[in-house]
Amino acid sequence: MVWAFVINLLVSPVFYLLVPVCGRRFAFPMFPLDPGHVVPHMVRIDATPDGMPSLHLSTALLTVWFSRRNRAGFVLAMVYLLLIVVSALASGQHYGVNLVAAIPYTSGIIRLAKGVWLRSKAVNQDIAATTELPK
Repeated sequence: MVWAFVINLLVSPVFYLLVPVCGRRFAFPMFPLDPGHVVPHMVRIDATPDGMPSLHLSTALLTVWFSRRNRAGFVLAMVYLLLIVVSALASGQHYGVNLVAAIPYTSGIIRLAKGVWLRSKAVNQDIAATTELPK
């Protein structure tokens, strides 16, 4: 579990650099008011790109995944997930596509963390086997 959260935090900046996105709040100065007639064009945004995928949602999805075997924990994690979705959209920090992109991203993080954990477990077993004292 710890590996998944650490990898999640370390990998996300790479995606932020590959797909630089800022939420509606930064793109539309009048947010949440209606921006009126919008003509698509390049806009200079002074905010740090931090939207694709949503790290907020990926963390909430990891919390749901790792609490799935505990009924009370799972219910609390689902409430947390719902609150993250609502707040990310309502605050203008993310677009819906950022949240959707967090789903396959989180799946990849879980698989990667499992691989890292299995590899570290095998290495630890090899070390334990080679350092075993003769009887």
